[in-house]
Amino acid sequence: MGDFFYGWRRKAGGVALVLACVVVAGWVRSWRVDDLIQLTSEEDMATDIHIRSFEGFLIMQVETLVPPKPIKWAVPKWSIVELHKTAAADDPMIWRFRWCGFAAGYELGRAYLPDGRVDLWIIPYWSIVIPLTLLSAYLLLVKPRKPKLGPTQI
Repeated sequence: MGDFFYGWRRKAGGVALVLACVVVAGWVRSWRVDDLIQLTSEEDMATDIHIRSFEGFLIMQVETLVPPKPIKWAVPKWSIVELHKTAAADDPMIWRFRWCGFAAGYELGRAYLPDGRVDLWIIPYWSIVIPLTLLSAYLLLVKPRKPKLGPTQI
């Protein structure tokens, strides 16, 4: 078994396969639980960053005040909150890009952030899982090259 993982390709393929399995676990979990990671700036709550795993998508939301203030990140406060799915009100987003599950957009002036801007990026889990799986399959299944022997090594 140790001979199989000889060389950098097979080791990298094993790492890519483990990463693909971790992302698949997050993908499956996103259908049952809404996970949220939140990072807030210390200075007047000028910027909030939310990373959310929800119904097969990774969603990154950045809320900033307009005009932006200088951000001072003292000690970042991370909190992971498990939320059960709730029906969310549809906010009027201005979409710059929407295609095949990917999306990028923004909104100006929400009710709780009247002089602010909310940027939103949506990435489907499949767009991470499929390339990682294909990369790991290639790296694990391609036969390793035999080293070329130089004239002094014959």
